[in-house]
Amino acid sequence: MGTVLVSRKPSTANSLSIFTKRKPTRGFGFNSSHVMAKTANRQQAVKNNKAPSYDLSQVSMRPQAKLTVNQPGDAYEQEADKVAQQVVQRQQKSQQGEEEEEKLQAKSLAHTITPVIQRAKSSKKAKAPKVSTSKNDSKKEESPKESPKQKEKAPEVEPVKKPEADKSKVEDKKDAPDKGKGKENIAETGKKPEADKSKVEDKKDAPEKGKDKKKKAENDNKDYKKMVGDAGNWEKVKKKYLKDKETMQGLIKFRKEEVGKIINEVRTSLKTDAQNLKDIAPGSTDLTSDYDVTFDAGENKSLEGKAVQEFNKLFREKWGKESGTIFDTNVYTTGHMPTGEGKDEKEKDKGRTQWQMTEEGEKKSDKLLDEMALLKIRRNMSQSQWEKYKKNMLNGIKDKNTKQETEGRLKKVELLHQESQEELKNKASKLTKKHESLLQKLKSKLNNKDKKKDTEMAANNQLYESYLTKVEENLTELEAVRKDVEDQQVRTKEQAKKLDELTLDLQEMRSKALVFANEAYHTGGAVEHVVLNQQMGQGISISNNQYLQSANEQTGFAVEQINHHENMGMALWKSSKYVDRLCDAIDNIHKNHKKEGFKLPGKQEEMSNLATELLKIKKSKDKNLATDKQKSKAAKKLAKDNKINSKEQYLQDILSMNTDVNQQIRDKKDDAKKPKKAGK
Repeated sequence: MGTVLVSRKPSTANSLSIFTKRKPTRGFGFNSSHVMAKTANRQQAVKNNKAPSYDLSQVSMRPQAKLTVNQPGDAYEQEADKVAQQVVQRQQKSQQGEEEEEKLQAKSLAHTITPVIQRAKSSKKAKAPKVSTSKNDSKKEESPKESPKQKEKAPEVEPVKKPEADKSKVEDKKDAPDKGKGKENIAETGKKPEADKSKVEDKKDAPEKGKDKKKKAENDNKDYKKMVGDAGNWEKVKKKYLKDKETMQGLIKFRKEEVGKIINEVRTSLKTDAQNLKDIAPGSTDLTSDYDVTFDAGENKSLEGKAVQEFNKLFREKWGKESGTIFDTNVYTTGHMPTGEGKDEKEKDKGRTQWQMTEEGEKKSDKLLDEMALLKIRRNMSQSQWEKYKKNMLNGIKDKNTKQETEGRLKKVELLHQESQEELKNKASKLTKKHESLLQKLKSKLNNKDKKKDTEMAANNQLYESYLTKVEENLTELEAVRKDVEDQQVRTKEQAKKLDELTLDLQEMRSKALVFANEAYHTGGAVEHVVLNQQMGQGISISNNQYLQSANEQTGFAVEQINHHENMGMALWKSSKYVDRLCDAIDNIHKNHKKEGFKLPGKQEEMSNLATELLKIKKSKDKNLATDKQKSKAAKKLAKDNKINSKEQYLQDILSMNTDVNQQIRDKKDDAKKPKKAGK
């Protein structure tokens, strides 16, 4: 039964238009027979040239409730669909005989409809519900659905102007008018509107849609914080929930929101905002991916270090563990990444750094960053693997002086490794008791093995923070000297020497800090190659020395994954993105150095193709590759099809490619420092 509207006579100045609400039928506005009778009396009065009277005593002056518009697909709409289906069934039965049809007509459908207030259409002009929809009205009026008594009772209702809907009370939605019209037609005429036919035809799909809505509602009500807390770390979260895609997506959303909340708390604490302290998360969004964040404060680099320290502090206070443990989330400064918006600004910042260094300073910088990139390989190798790697690299270098210089760098790498391991050990031992106390206070659930990992991660984070403090001090001094030089527009020898020293110190402190930053690149070459160019598409110009830095760091990460996973298949697909990046770095070196006789390693093409296929397995959404076990089985089969029968053989092929490119670049070192156009 629809809303019936009664309006005043259009041109009468003293006329009154009021909704009458005397004993209304709940949910549908008015008692239709009562209103239609009143309407008929008023129409008769108009014919007799008498002004229609209005009984204002029947008008309710109580405040009216604000109309509520229900959501598409809710319980009321589903009920309307059900009634529509009943109407269709009754129309079919009516063909069996007028007697049966009269019985159906006599039974009202209104009692089966749950009351709900339907809003009026938002158009300014509207007509009252039509008695007939056919061109031939007389035929429709003689339809067997209407008895003569019914026709006498219901007087014709002339079209009247409909008052404008109160916009403050009616929410403007495109689909709501059609829903209201559908329910009015069902209740008043017993006929199903054409718009509802698609709903009846789609009834087969309703159970599936219902399941999806139910699943969504269940996920919205899940206590994700408890789920993460009970698991204890993100690895266990993935192990438990990765098969349930909807739940895993909910957990990932929760992770992002929780990290975002703490980042906002960091900004509040440091009295800054999102414009001056950006958070960048350029990594993958796969269900298995980590969620790392880089703080970018533009030229205000010291603010980035403070943000990292404050984030780690707030996270520990809230969760009792490191963000890398709970969410597989680590926070960083921009480190070696050039500052500025877009390619041009970043190129300008790189040029500014190069401008402040002498040629001798640049050579020292290349040496330092080369050692820091090789340190990534050393940290993830056993002592025996490292000795074998050094021997193979040195044996392939032809130039005697180059071999001697490379040997010196490899010795420095070993020394850096031992120093960093000693620092980490000392920090972890100091943290153990304090960390244990914090875990107990917050009732965090970790077994002994996981506690050791979390304590080690906390030690790494705190060493990272301590080096960032040194970076901040260095930046302050460097900026002061650089400003003096820029103001004078002349650089003295003393100032040039000082700029070299401070810039090299800055690069060393940044690299050492990044040694302790979980899963971070140590060098600018790797950052620019992967983060800026591959992930963010900036197209930054990169030299061959920088591509070599990236190739060595990708090798180090691949070695870590292969050594860590005993299962061959898992070692293959877990390391695939690093092997793919290694191959990309080598491809770019080849393009830039082709004229100088650089040759691709023997297995470059084969390994590149294999890495591409392994990445497809890693990122696949196929239900047959949903679990780690399924991915590992597929990866192992793929490797055997490519004649790789063990993870040791796979590792050896990767290291063979790495030593080959190192030998060629080091023998052609004079050209390697020249910036080249960025690759893909």
